[in-house]
Amino acid sequence: MRRKEGVDKAIAFIREENEPDKISKRKNQKANRFKCPSLRGTNATEAIANSYHSMVRRCYNPENDAYPRYGGKGIKVCAAWIDHPASFVRWATENNLQKGETIDRIDPTKGYSPENCRVLSRSENSKRARTAHRITVHGVTDTASGWERALGMKRGQLNYIIRSRGMDAAIQTIKDTIVATAT
Repeated sequence: MRRKEGVDKAIAFIREENEPDKISKRKNQKANRFKCPSLRGTNATEAIANSYHSMVRRCYNPENDAYPRYGGKGIKVCAAWIDHPASFVRWATENNLQKGETIDRIDPTKGYSPENCRVLSRSENSKRARTAHRITVHGVTDTASGWERALGMKRGQLNYIIRSRGMDAAIQTIKDTIVATAT
């Protein structure tokens, strides 16, 4: 058994030796890895730690998918939270950040700081997204998903109608559903 392991390692080494591009790529990847500030020594729950690391990566790691919408637009995390992660943990604990909740920036043009952040449920936060379709019927405004929940419609139905037939068709569908449920 030992002999096979040794042979496998030797084969792997020889293969890597013959493929120098892979070796240099791997070394560069390790060198370019983003280093997030540590929460060691804090009383951070898993939810708080995940929120902190996600927030920092969005703002500072160009490899992160969300970076263009955050760090790429100049959104940063305040120095207090970066230099002293325990201050973020304290803020999150005081604001009762739990699993399934998100950190929302009150003013989306400003960065993450205690004065500009609050804790919201995921559904409340998604309602504030600039991409959410807001629909007003009889003076009541809600998102497409909010209308779907209120009227017992299938999830995604109104967004599909908006994409395929337009906003007027979605509004008419809501009115028809209201009339149908009222009778």
